[in-house]
Amino acid sequence: MRDFFKSRSFKVLAGVVLVLLGVVLFTAATGRSFLSSLMGFVTTPVQQISSQAAGAAGAVGPSGKTIEELADKLGFTGDAKETFLATVDRYNELYDKQNDEDFGKPAYRLSAIRTAPFYGCWLGASLLTTEQGIAINEKGQALDNNNQPMEGLYITGDMSGSFFANNYPCLMAGVAMGRTLTFAMKAVKQMAGLDNA
Repeated sequence: MRDFFKSRSFKVLAGVVLVLLGVVLFTAATGRSFLSSLMGFVTTPVQQISSQAAGAAGAVGPSGKTIEELADKLGFTGDAKETFLATVDRYNELYDKQNDEDFGKPAYRLSAIRTAPFYGCWLGASLLTTEQGIAINEKGQALDNNNQPMEGLYITGDMSGSFFANNYPCLMAGVAMGRTLTFAMKAVKQMAGLDNA
């Protein structure tokens, strides 16, 4: 059995399983198809999103017939509720001016928040990518303190650095996922001895 874990077959199998697991987890977490996420396409028109939200009722999150009702359902009270209501009023004011004086959002991206029902949700922090992860070479191998490959250790995905070390290209949708998949396949080939380049 010990020999099996050192075998080329096991390394190929383990690599394929890891890549597939990553794809499954990403797809489950985002609710998108892997291909649309990879390519950075938004395939659902606004009208379809609206009808999905209406059909899902409470599954999307709290909703209200007024902004005040939504604030209450989201749990805002006191000063927090007043700030929430003032923020919506300010956003509508900027929409009316067609000029986001606060954050510089282009006018074509502004939308009025005036038509019920209103939906809300709480969002937490999430990790998009790491900019200073474990350094890797072109084969996906982890590098030691002397920038030498560490035999048998491959890093891919958001744990790997190098690619985004000095910059994150936010205008290139899908680049993190594409890089993840590319380096995962490269690592699997390296482990299996199928790619010696």
